[in-house]
Amino acid sequence: MTSHNDEDAASSSSVSVDLRGMDLAYHGRTGLGGRAWWHAIRYLGRVLVALVRRFRLRRQLRRARGEFQQSMDEQLARLGKTALYMDSLDAPMLDEFRLRLDALTNSKAHIEETLTEAQEQWRRDKEALDERLVTMQERLADAQKEAAKARRSLDGLVEEHEALEQKVRKLSLEHDFIRERQAGGEDRTSALHTHPEGRSDVRSGRQDRIAHERDELKHRMELLNPKLREVEKVYREQAAHVSALKEEVRAFSADRDRRIFESALAEEGRYSELEGAASGLKELYLEAGRSTYQNRLSHPGLEDTMDRLDDVEGHREAVEADLNLLDDPDTGVAVAPLFKSIMLVGAVVASGVALWVLLS
Repeated sequence: MTSHNDEDAASSSSVSVDLRGMDLAYHGRTGLGGRAWWHAIRYLGRVLVALVRRFRLRRQLRRARGEFQQSMDEQLARLGKTALYMDSLDAPMLDEFRLRLDALTNSKAHIEETLTEAQEQWRRDKEALDERLVTMQERLADAQKEAAKARRSLDGLVEEHEALEQKVRKLSLEHDFIRERQAGGEDRTSALHTHPEGRSDVRSGRQDRIAHERDELKHRMELLNPKLREVEKVYREQAAHVSALKEEVRAFSADRDRRIFESALAEEGRYSELEGAASGLKELYLEAGRSTYQNRLSHPGLEDTMDRLDDVEGHREAVEADLNLLDDPDTGVAVAPLFKSIMLVGAVVASGVALWVLLS
C-alpha cells in the first residue's frame, strides 16, 4: 500500500502543476502582420507541448485508476471471503451469499473429485492400451521374422531349382549335339562305305551318360517341386499374416490416438468447469465484499480490510478527480485557439508562396 500511496501522491502533485501550466488563452496579436505571425507560431508550439503533456497525464492517470481498481477488487474479494467464513458474524444480508457459497463449494469439490477419478481411470486405461500395443508390435515383429525366414528358404529352393534346370538344359543341348554329330557321321560313313566303330561307341557311351545324368537331375527337380510349392505356400501365408497384423496394429494405433485425443478434450472440459467454479467463487467473494463494504458491517476481524479499502478508495477517487479536471474545458487545452494559430501560420505561408511566385 505504501507504493500506491506514494505513486498517487506524486501523480496528484504533477497533475496539479501540469494543469496550471495548461492555461493557454491566446493573448497575442491578430491579423497577418509579422508580429501576429510570430505570436501565432509561439502559441502553436505551446499548445502542441501542452497536448503532449495532457496525453501523457491522461495515460498515467488511467493506468493508476486501473491499478487502484484492481487493488480494490482484491481487497473486496478478501473482505467478502472473510465475512462469509466468519461464524461469529451474524448478518442476514449474507445468508443468500452463504447459500450460494455452499452450492459453489460442493460443485467445485465434485468437479475436482470427478477430475481426479477420471485422470486415474485414464492412467489405467492408457497403461492397458500401451501394453496391448507393445504385445501387438512384438507379434508383428515375430511374424516378420518368420516371413523373412520363409522367404530365405523359398529363395534358396528357387535358386537350387534354377541351377538344376540350367544343368538339365545344358546336358540336353550337349546330348542333342552328340546325337546330331553321330547322325551326320553315319551318313558320311554310309556314303564312303567306312565303319569307324570305335568313335561311334565312344560317342554312344558319352550320350548315354549324359542322358542318365540329365534324367537324375530331372528326377531331383521333380522331387524338389512339391517342397518348393510347400515353402512358397508357407511364405505366402506368413506374408498375409504380416499384412493382417500390420493392419491390426495400424487400426489399433489409430483407435488409441483417437481415445487419447478424446480423453484430452474431456479433461480440458473438466478443467474448464473447474475454472468456471473457481471464477464463480471469486465473483461471489467480490459481490459479498461489495455488500459488506457498502453496508459497513462491523466486526473486529473486518476492520483492517475495511481500513485498507477506505485508503484505496480515497486514492482512486483522487485519481478520478484529476481525470475529470484534466478533461474539463475550463482547465484543459482550448482547441479553438489551436486551430486559429494553425490558420494564421497557414495564411502566412500561403502569402509567402504567392509572393515568391509573382516575383520569380
